[in-house]
Amino acid sequence: MTMSRGSSCTSASEPRQSKDELWAGCLERPVGDGAVVQMIGLESSKHIVYARVIPTPGENGEHHPQVTILSAVQTMVDEEFDHLIHDVLEKKKRLRTDAHPPAAELLRLGSIWLINETAYTQGEDTHAHRLQPKDADTIPDWTDMTLRVHYVPDRHHMAHEVDWTKYCRGLLVGGNVEVKIGDEKPHVPMKGLPDGTDGAVVYEDEDLGYAIINKPGGMPGHGC
Repeated sequence: MTMSRGSSCTSASEPRQSKDELWAGCLERPVGDGAVVQMIGLESSKHIVYARVIPTPGENGEHHPQVTILSAVQTMVDEEFDHLIHDVLEKKKRLRTDAHPPAAELLRLGSIWLINETAYTQGEDTHAHRLQPKDADTIPDWTDMTLRVHYVPDRHHMAHEVDWTKYCRGLLVGGNVEVKIGDEKPHVPMKGLPDGTDGAVVYEDEDLGYAIINKPGGMPGHGC
């Protein structure tokens, strides 16, 4: 299925498709409260899905679904995961569950945007708004708002699993790692000791302006 939505959906200069044309051929899945989630783009190579909530066909036209953003996105994520499992079984694709985070994690990563559908179809600025975890229980005006979900985020969420301001517990210089700089053991400040979340710093020298980092697995790196 193809769809001529732009990747950014933030601005345009001329009218585009009508709403009915935009959602032609979409998938529909029930989400409760007499509503369904419509989705389009699950087969996109860009891993971007557009989703909106509408009343279940046959419901009273005055019915406004009280469906939260988190519920709508999780319905989309579950459907995407079903597609992924199908690819694993039928096409022997490799499954990487860490690359397909749940709805709450997508919110935390900033992978979900709320856009104005009418503005988009009229070629106007959609005022795309990046959602945050605090928006999970928000109920948008589904009659005119659409979600844009980057369900396999380009950013590497492993980066959020360590505290980049703290020292790595398993590689504390002067502790498990014996290092001397100028015949002296480097000092590890108390404020740099990890607490609940492990740190990434192995050694830091603020005077010289450099640090040695224990990069989490699954993250890319590049030389300067």
